[in-house]
Amino acid sequence: MARSALLLLLLLSACRRRSEPAEQKTAVAAGKLSEASLATRDGRKRRYYVYRPKGYSASTPPPVVLVLHGGGGNALGAQTSTFTHAAADRHGYFPVYPEGVSKPVLGKPMATWNGGYCCGLAKQENVNDVAFLSELLDRLATQHPYDRARVH
Repeated sequence: MARSALLLLLLLSACRRRSEPAEQKTAVAAGKLSEASLATRDGRKRRYYVYRPKGYSASTPPPVVLVLHGGGGNALGAQTSTFTHAAADRHGYFPVYPEGVSKPVLGKPMATWNGGYCCGLAKQENVNDVAFLSELLDRLATQHPYDRARVH
């Protein structure tokens, strides 16, 4: 049973649409995303991307949806393979794409989050991702006011 579940997971992973780096950078260059970084209290420089929905108004701040990429992924990849900006425009929310910490594996960056029991560099270095996301939300509140009661 465990082997068949693992095989199914591998097959589904292989079928998932992978974004090409050029396609990812195009979204930033076209102004669809704002790229920024945040120096966290633990001394790390952490990157994130924000999409500001059409019709945004600070007088009626929208909710925020934090989109966390999977282990070994990155923020731009999450942006191109999960949410569409059309949905954010239609439903009026801020998608925010933070990035885990990474180190190169076989020449490619492998970003991870510290899940407490797993995985990669984030776990090895005991990265406080909760503090990072909290600091990120505080910064967003000053730069792009949002409804702090609706963070998803």
